[in-house]
Amino acid sequence: MYLVVFTHFLQYVTRQTFDNILFQIVYVFHMPLFIILSGYLFCKKLSGPLLQIVSSQFTHLILPSIVLGGVIRLLSVGYIDIEYVVNLPLILWFLSTLFISSVAYAIMYRFTKNLILSTVILSVATLCIPSGLYFLKFTMPFLGIGLILSDMNFIERINFSVNYLLLALVGLICLYLAFWDTKYYVYITPPPFIMSGDIVKWIAYFMRIAFGTVITIYLMVLFKQFYYRGMVTNFIVRCSYNSLYLYIIHFVLLTSIGDMVAINLGSEYLSDVVAFAGALILTIAMNVAIHFLKRNKYTKALVLADFKD
Repeated sequence: MYLVVFTHFLQYVTRQTFDNILFQIVYVFHMPLFIILSGYLFCKKLSGPLLQIVSSQFTHLILPSIVLGGVIRLLSVGYIDIEYVVNLPLILWFLSTLFISSVAYAIMYRFTKNLILSTVILSVATLCIPSGLYFLKFTMPFLGIGLILSDMNFIERINFSVNYLLLALVGLICLYLAFWDTKYYVYITPPPFIMSGDIVKWIAYFMRIAFGTVITIYLMVLFKQFYYRGMVTNFIVRCSYNSLYLYIIHFVLLTSIGDMVAINLGSEYLSDVVAFAGALILTIAMNVAIHFLKRNKYTKALVLADFKD
């Protein structure tokens, strides 16, 4: 979540995007990581009643994006734009595509009873859409990969020593330098249509899946090592509970007031430092605000759209 805040801070405040090397690196894996982890956690719910899954996912993902997003928009610009609020699930594309994808997997799994087959069918099905829905095509395979890893009990089974992790990091850096290209980002090269002969789009599509998955698996293994060593675990877990709200708050806030606070520092490295510090301060501030909102049942319900006791 911090990496998402960091890259958006670079984009909307310091006006750095794909010309910035840190921006390029983080964009290789930060959304695949987010989606795969979402699938990993969603796997426990997959076999539940379908209506309950749809209701739970809507309440958990879509409702907060409208309610909390609307509140942050009002506080940011001083007025409420109904059309903007209605479109928030589309503006916050990660939440809407995660909702659609998770429901699709819940339905498909009832027919296939096989997560690998479900992932292949749904990923191919989205590529059959001639145009548009790029983020849905992007999300579908990664969510399936998260479900498959969870079904395999990947975290519980996998284990590497620190030496192997360091060696793997060197390998990942070498792979990035040797094979990754700017045109592989979904924002630059959209996913292909199933009948398309555009080789660049197909290469970009599979490269995104390969790099996003490999780096995510590496980070999961790395976190497992930290977890058992008791390092940074409490802080990360505490922040993880608020990741949904952090995503909504920071994105609506930065896109609403980005033009007002944008600065041109004229230096990529200085922009990185400012974005790193700014994103850290913003993330901590948001966590504190969310903590206080959760302490009162009225603010918890009316602002965070969290109606659970």
